[in-house]
Amino acid sequence: MPIGVVERETGLTRDTLRKWETRYGFPSPMRDPKGERLYPSSQVKQLSLVKRLLDQGIRPAKLLRLNAKQLQYFAETHTPPASPSHDEFAANVLDALHRHDPASLRQCLLQELLDSGLGTFVQANLTELNQTIGDGWADGSLTIHQEHLYAETVQTLLREAITPLTKSTHSPRIMLATPPGESHIIGILMAQALFSLKGAYCISMGSQIPMSELAAACEAHKADILGLSFSIAYPSRRIAPLLSEIRRILNPSIEIWAGGMGVSRVRSIPSGIHKMVTLTEAADALEKFRNRTRISPDRFEAISRTPG
Repeated sequence: MPIGVVERETGLTRDTLRKWETRYGFPSPMRDPKGERLYPSSQVKQLSLVKRLLDQGIRPAKLLRLNAKQLQYFAETHTPPASPSHDEFAANVLDALHRHDPASLRQCLLQELLDSGLGTFVQANLTELNQTIGDGWADGSLTIHQEHLYAETVQTLLREAITPLTKSTHSPRIMLATPPGESHIIGILMAQALFSLKGAYCISMGSQIPMSELAAACEAHKADILGLSFSIAYPSRRIAPLLSEIRRILNPSIEIWAGGMGVSRVRSIPSGIHKMVTLTEAADALEKFRNRTRISPDRFEAISRTPG
């Protein structure tokens, strides 16, 4: 891949890539006849992994001295430390909820998003905070209306952050929704934010969409992937039959990704369904899809501009 594509695929700037090449000897691109850098797909995969670990606070010097196998092992065994400021952040959110202060709640969440960046906010901060809010609702320390205010505020912020990232020329095209009976949509918005950051084009259909309508929507929008989100509250016994139904009626060329804490409780996922519980697994699934199909955002954009 040329450096511009690598920049978009990994989220690393070309200046950073060149500095690492000089300082650490990695990446080590090839050169085309004009002397321009070309990066093998194996190195792009390593760089994506490095970026993910950098976002967790690991220093580049530690990561760039590892070979591919060592880096993969480190990524699989490393547990990101909790953010030192997370307890304070969660306490501020809870305080705003208990004071019934929507303006302070929004400002607290927005400031954290701006300080952390959308990727870290979604993959780390918001993931932990959602658990805190869920625990508060479960133990009775938060009321239903407080939990709903939190959910609505987060959803509004995520939509505002996602909108500038959305380009219909990006690929793959991912349809996101929740199935009938699933009203929680924070999960699909978090996935949409992550996929959009990584150059995918996401079409969000919202919550509780009938399976037949989802199949029709995927065809109408020429989706490559259908992503379904199941929260921990969704009845686990209903997930496998529902996934079997949508796999049966959906075009076989369209992949189905089932995500969220709900699918973590399902022992047997039907054939033809990709299961992913965490956003890290979702990011890995997107990378694997691109490796299988060899479609990059730049290539898709060039194809879309070609007449006929």
